[in-house]
Amino acid sequence: MNNYAYILAALPSPDEVLSLCDGKDAQRVRFVMDGCNPDKLDADFYEKARRSRSRFIRAYFDFDRRVRNTKARWLGETLGLDAEKDCIVFAEDENTPFEQEARVLEILRGSDLLSREKALDTLMWEKATEITQLDVFTLDLVLAYVVKQMSVARWSGLSEEEGRKFLRKLMDELRNTNLWQQQEK
Repeated sequence: MNNYAYILAALPSPDEVLSLCDGKDAQRVRFVMDGCNPDKLDADFYEKARRSRSRFIRAYFDFDRRVRNTKARWLGETLGLDAEKDCIVFAEDENTPFEQEARVLEILRGSDLLSREKALDTLMWEKATEITQLDVFTLDLVLAYVVKQMSVARWSGLSEEEGRKFLRKLMDELRNTNLWQQQEK
């Protein structure tokens, strides 16, 4: 399906997005949904993300892996454990420093667990927005939307108030795009 504007205009849940897609689009949406499930994030998942034809999947999950590696190293060092044990590292990581490492570490050093989680989710949200900043009517924009909807669902389960804030943020972002402005005319 190439009618991506139609998909987003309805503000669907991730499962509804999946039902509106077919073929390769549905596979990519399912892959992104799986990427929001920590139990499915292993070296094989990230290797598949690296080989994806989707620019969003490649960039977003590389960033996700690097954030999680930074978190694993920080936890390992903090708890006196093997800091590299739970990291997923690829050969090219040596040549490409993680530019957001300092920001992630600053977030992790915060004293309130809920605030840290919210800040990390906000960082991931910002990355999804950055990747699709110039996209209009593409599947990558839909994939970013799915990631954000999964975040809204996660926060709604943790805190109704925070879930509503994330949902308002998503709606505001959509309203400020050409896509939404075209729909309102």
